[in-house]
Amino acid sequence: MKNKKSGLLTYLSKKIDTSCFLLIMVFFVLAVLPIACGENGEKNEEEPIVPVTGISVTPDVVSLLPGGTQEITVAINPENASQKVTWTSSDPKIATVENGIIKAVKEGEYKEATATITVTSVEDTAQWATIAVTVEVAMLET
Repeated sequence: MKNKKSGLLTYLSKKIDTSCFLLIMVFFVLAVLPIACGENGEKNEEEPIVPVTGISVTPDVVSLLPGGTQEITVAINPENASQKVTWTSSDPKIATVENGIIKAVKEGEYKEATATITVTSVEDTAQWATIAVTVEVAMLET
């Protein structure tokens, strides 16, 4: 009498040649198991989203000459909330912003020019802060 403990793997290995059987097993291990389990072998569970309750910026008022830059520090509360933000300028012809660094582009024709930089939470667009930017008129030396 044959041993019935051999099971499905033995049956499949007899019906399919060895290299094909191994290929199927490798596919299963590499493709199916990571979907069912997380990277560390635990079940995939989403981390809870912590709502943003406030954003503050330092400094919140900036005066620059054309071509000048100023780095802005952002504090998002609570600290364990998403730290992702977007930056926008009310007038990119006067001041631009990229990753928290403001650059003064140009002053007004005869007087200083102003723009507002806004930093907004990606998770909650109702949470934002602003920086008032003044680009001063460059004085010509005589």
